[in-house]
Amino acid sequence: MSQDFGVESLTYSGAPLLAGHDPIAVPGVLSEGDLVRGTVLGKVTVGGAWEILDPDGNDGSQNAAGILVDDTDASEAEEKCMVYVHGEFFDDGLTWPDGISAADKATAVAALAALGIHVQVDPMAAAAATTTTTTTATDSTTSTTTSH
Repeated sequence: MSQDFGVESLTYSGAPLLAGHDPIAVPGVLSEGDLVRGTVLGKVTVGGAWEILDPDGNDGSQNAAGILVDDTDASEAEEKCMVYVHGEFFDDGLTWPDGISAADKATAVAALAALGIHVQVDPMAAAAATTTTTTTATDSTTSTTTSH
């Protein structure tokens, strides 16, 4: 017996999100915003709705607690969504709040890890971002070679 969930295919672009074993996701409600897959979320204490992580918040949204599974538009009204609450994820695939400081991001990564949500650096992306520069001086000229 097969079941039809009405999904023919999903296509994702951009940096990979999932880094390891199959993640665990739970249903939830997104309270605001037009957010993309991989957005780091906080969970509002009163009511339990999810919203984008807000390091300056004081309603529960200041605590990183999940990652949005799919693009979800709650800009006009609350919207049902799925939220990853356990798994391994590549940092390059995550969407962080605009202007988040390095210290706030480190706090959020630690909070996620305490919940079983592990953020990793994608080794392929890290290798592509690494640049080696060699400078060789010969007589009075200088030659520089850059490789990726």
